[in-house]
Amino acid sequence: MQDVIDTILSAKKSMGFFGERQLLERGKPLTEKDLSTTEQKYNFSFPADIRQYLLALGSGNVNEFYIPHTHMIHPLDNQSGKISGFVVFSSDSEGNYFTFDPKQESSPIYFCSYEPLGYCACADNIEDLLTKFIANNYDIRAITQKLKLEPLI
Repeated sequence: MQDVIDTILSAKKSMGFFGERQLLERGKPLTEKDLSTTEQKYNFSFPADIRQYLLALGSGNVNEFYIPHTHMIHPLDNQSGKISGFVVFSSDSEGNYFTFDPKQESSPIYFCSYEPLGYCACADNIEDLLTKFIANNYDIRAITQKLKLEPLI
């Protein structure tokens, strides 16, 4: 997992006349206290790999893949159908979510789309998702556009 994180941390993108700059744009870093407070507030635990991901890369964005600060991390409500209770921990530029099921010890990563409305597992875990993300030249939509979504209800 650390190798994947290091690849993202060292990735650069070309900015033409202005040369290169880091692909990752950082906001206020997340702390262990931030994550613990979120877990207590919503009564769930982050899987170890997602905790590592959030602490190493959050908050910020890598192209159109967003790692929010803890005020945006939350479980989905009862109106979310089959994914009620899943925890939102990242999103894309179109407002679609990446979630995990806190009831599963080793939860796949789920993609939750607004248009069209639906969801599906998109990766076995966060390392798998990030590996696919890197392989697709840091284009999260190259991954999500290929997914076959299931209805929420």
